[in-house]
Amino acid sequence: MKVRFTCCNCRESFNVDAENFENKSSLVCPNCGSEFPSDKLKILGDAVLKIEQVKKPLFKKGRLADDVPTWTISILDSTGEHY
Repeated sequence: MKVRFTCCNCRESFNVDAENFENKSSLVCPNCGSEFPSDKLKILGDAVLKIEQVKKPLFKKGRLADDVPTWTISILDSTGEHY
């Protein structure tokens, strides 16, 4: 799973792999250097890792040993847009 960030200072968008949140203590826009709030990054990182824990068991092994989803989930904000 990837989390997409968009910097509101310069509108640059970039992705961070969920696995990278475990060791991430800061996040900086690669375009303008604006910093994501570190206290919010910790909370977001914990939430993303918990979502990953939920998503992993939602697959079963298919006939060709591939992972077949039994459920898919999307996270939307209150307007119905993807976060």
